[in-house]
Amino acid sequence: LISDYLHRHQIKTAYLFCRVSTKEQASSTSLSLQAQETALRGAVPAEFQRVRVFSISKSVYTRIPRALAEIGEAATGGDAIMLWRVDRLSRNIIQYLDWCEDLAERGVTIYSQQDNLSYNDDRLAFIQAIVEAQKEAMVLGERVKAAFREKRRRGDEHIGNLPYGKRYKRLMGSDGRTDRMVVISDAVETDIIKRIRTSHLETPALMAGLLNNAGIRKRGRKWTPEMVERLRK
Repeated sequence: LISDYLHRHQIKTAYLFCRVSTKEQASSTSLSLQAQETALRGAVPAEFQRVRVFSISKSVYTRIPRALAEIGEAATGGDAIMLWRVDRLSRNIIQYLDWCEDLAERGVTIYSQQDNLSYNDDRLAFIQAIVEAQKEAMVLGERVKAAFREKRRRGDEHIGNLPYGKRYKRLMGSDGRTDRMVVISDAVETDIIKRIRTSHLETPALMAGLLNNAGIRKRGRKWTPEMVERLRK
């Protein structure tokens, strides 16, 4: 209904889609959600009277994320979907080509700011950029799988991210190389968990605020009420 109203009154919307797939990217100066949004806002043409920002932190290798699907449903002729870079849109060429083609046929512009590419004006180059992103993802995936296989071979106690309160300890062999990794308790994080679980008078929102005001972060990120609630459960 909102889209129909805007279309009738010739109000054009620029949908800014920002995405990171890892916590490291989320905190990176060059790839952070905030950095992407800032770059895209500066590139929005004056013809767009309305700007909507959608930011997500997840991989989009296997499917179109819900936020992006909703943008596609809401966008109408004259609107634009703006990305920081083509690979922020997708690494799965099969699903996204149909999605891009449907939008282009409806008069919606898809534009990549860093690549200076518009799907509507230069489909071949845009598709080639998606293909390159998919190839890069496949190579990266194989490297990750190889690393996991090596960790399993040497007998690591765990593989992948550890829950809050735990950390890895490296056991060294006589040759100075890593023998294997074991999991131990992190003393600092364990104390924070204890503080959260024994402070029943503070609401999750209040506890999150107290931790943030004290300069305490959860592995580099600010505490949220949801984080506190999960640890209490």
